[in-house]
Amino acid sequence: MSLLSLLTVLVLLSSLSYANANDCQKLTVSGSNQWRPIAYSNEDKTQALGIAYDVTQELAKALNLPVTLDVKMPWARAMKMLDDGEIDMMAGVYWTQQRKDKYLFTLPVTNDTLNIFVKRGNEFNYQEFEDLAGKRLDLIRGTSLGNEFDNYIVDHLEISEVNTFKQQMARLNIGRSDIVVVDPFTAASVLKELKLKSEIVMLATPIAVNPVHLIFSKKSPCITHLNMMNRIIKKLQKSGRLNAIRDKYL
Repeated sequence: MSLLSLLTVLVLLSSLSYANANDCQKLTVSGSNQWRPIAYSNEDKTQALGIAYDVTQELAKALNLPVTLDVKMPWARAMKMLDDGEIDMMAGVYWTQQRKDKYLFTLPVTNDTLNIFVKRGNEFNYQEFEDLAGKRLDLIRGTSLGNEFDNYIVDHLEISEVNTFKQQMARLNIGRSDIVVVDPFTAASVLKELKLKSEIVMLATPIAVNPVHLIFSKKSPCITHLNMMNRIIKKLQKSGRLNAIRDKYL
C-alpha cells in the first residue's frame, strides 16, 4: 500500500470514529415548568406537560430516538446547559435575534399571545409599546417576551428579575411592579393558585403574538436531525395532529 493510500485510509477511519463518537443516540430536552399551555409540569415536577413537550415526544418517536424531558431546572440554568451542550434542546422558545445567533430553531409548533396584567384600579389604555414607558416590569430570569418588545423595554422600562410567575403576580399585587406581561393561560393558573383572581386584571390589547419553537444547542450531535424534524412538523400540521395537540391544552 502506498503512503498516500495509507494516509487516506487513516483519515477515513478517523472520520468514522469521530462521527460515531458524536452520533445522536438520544435527545435530552428541558424547558419551562410553569408556562401554560406551552411547557409546564405537574406539581412535583415529575411529568412534562404542554404543547412543546408533546411535539418533542412526537418528533423523537418519529425519529426512533429515546428522549429525556427534564422539567426540574430553573429556566436560566437550563439555557446555560444548552449553551454548554449539556442538553440537546429546549422545548418552547421565542425567536429573538440574539438567540438566532446562538441556537438552531425548528419551525414554529404553536403561537403564544402575551397580555398585560395590572393591579385592579390601575388599569390604563394600552395600544402600543410607548404607552408603557416608565413602567416597572418584572421578568423571569433568562426569558424573552419577543424580539421587538425585548428591544423596547431595555431603554424604556424599569426591569427587575424574578424566578417564577408566582413571584411576578405577588409583587404586582403589593405594588412592587406596575405590570406583568404573560400569556392568559399561565396568568389564570397562577392567579387562581394565589387567590388573586379578583385583584389582578388583564388589559384587552395584547402586546404580541409570538411563534413558539424548539431550539437546538449548536454543540448537540442531534442537530443532524433538524431538517427531518422540520419535515415532520410540516406533516403533523398537514395531518391535523399538531392542531389536535394544541386543542388538548387549549
